[in-house]
Order: sequence, then structure tokens, then C-alpha cells
Amino acid sequence: MRAGTRPFLARDMLKIGYTEQLAEDRARALSDTSVPYPFEVLFRVTTARAPEVERAVHRFLAGHRVSANREFFRVSLDAAKRAIHHCQQVVTGIRTWGSLPAVHRLRAGDRVALPLQAGQVFALTARPDFFSDSADVLDLWQAHSDDDLLEIHATHDPGHVAGLSDNDPGGETDPVPFLDREGTAHNRLLMGRERLVAGDSLVWLSDREGPNNCRSVVFEADGFCQVTYRTSSPQFHSSGMGRVRDTPSAS
Repeated sequence: MRAGTRPFLARDMLKIGYTEQLAEDRARALSDTSVPYPFEVLFRVTTARAPEVERAVHRFLAGHRVSANREFFRVSLDAAKRAIHHCQQVVTGIRTWGSLPAVHRLRAGDRVALPLQAGQVFALTARPDFFSDSADVLDLWQAHSDDDLLEIHATHDPGHVAGLSDNDPGGETDPVPFLDREGTAHNRLLMGRERLVAGDSLVWLSDREGPNNCRSVVFEADGFCQVTYRTSSPQFHSSGMGRVRDTPSAS
């Protein structure tokens, strides 16, 4: 999703839509000879269900639409950001995923982008062996803000995943530090990068509706998965890490 504006228009008029390209590439394609100035990309988010999020945002902002058949809205940038984040939660937030006892399998080719809310927790777990009925917690992460994002990419190739806590080569490196080719649009700060293997799980927990209404969503890897957690509002602990705590693996 992206929100952009044309400088020659009123500053509170934005074009809001989605693209499968880089946002700057799409902006350049829209900046044809019929407009005096190019589009400027002001905001972007990552989502695994961009068409659905776009439709939800357009419905949410329908009263501010400039024309029924155009993606222009007379709203402030702050209002557009809040609308997009709200619709992300409506379409792909924790309430849209089946809670326990449902288990969501992660198979090669799956790409999941989970919009987080402050205080939500992710637990990465693994069984000590194939016959164990319980799992050990390997890592525990807590979302810092409502703008945080957790992404999961599943693959058959172990060379495409790396974990920081496993001391994998390249595990400490941000694979996507910038969102544009020029290296000027910084990605959210990478706070966690870990790998899952077959049988490992990732548990998404939220008690924002109260301790008696805690939701637990479980993802289980069928193969190799790269898990990355990013925030735009980092909160560092004395250890320098953004995790709730570092939990050693059982041996």
C-alpha cells in the first residue's frame, strides 16, 4: 500500500492505492505528461493481502473521495496512515486468523505479513525431539508499536534462511535495509531475524481485549521459514536488544 500526493494539488489530497512494484516505480509510471509535477511517495506499508486492504481503505474513506472512479482522497497524511493501519488490522490482524486449536501450516512459497499492535507477543518454539509432547521457547519478542510488522517467508531451500541466535552466516545482516533502489527510503528497524525448520512453531499472543480474552494464533513450519520482526519505534533494553528476553535453547 502507498499514499502519495501531487505537489500541484491541495496538500491534503492524496492518492491511495497498492502496487506490486516498488512504490517509486509506480509513482514514476503515474507521473506522465498530463501532470506538471511527479508523484511523491509519502508513506507505504507491507501487506500480504494488498487488494483487500486497498478496498477496505477506500470504503473507510469513501466520504472523502474526490471522484468515485479515482483513487484520490481529500484527507491529511496522518488520517491516511491511521486509516491504512486500521484496515490492515481489519483484513489481516490477529482476529482474522483462527485461534487455537487451529494450527496454520507454513508451506514452501507462503509469504505472510502480520501487522502488529503494541504489546502483542511472539514466541518461537521447538520440540526437543520428534516424540516430545511439549515445546521449548527459543525466543520471545514483544511488539513495540501499532506500526510493527512480522514477516514469514517459507521455502524449500535452507540457504535462503538465517537465524541470528543460531549464528548462521549473514544472520545478523538486514536483508532489506531500504525500500527503494536509491537507498533513501529506510525500512523499519530490524529487531529480530530467526529461522524455523520443520516442526518449529511461532505463537502469536494478544491480550489487548483483556486477560480473559487472550487470543493465541499458531503457525507451524512444514519446511524452512525466515522470520523477521521490524519496528519503527524501537525500545531497547539494557542488553541492547528489543526482545522481551533472551531464552536459551534446551540442550
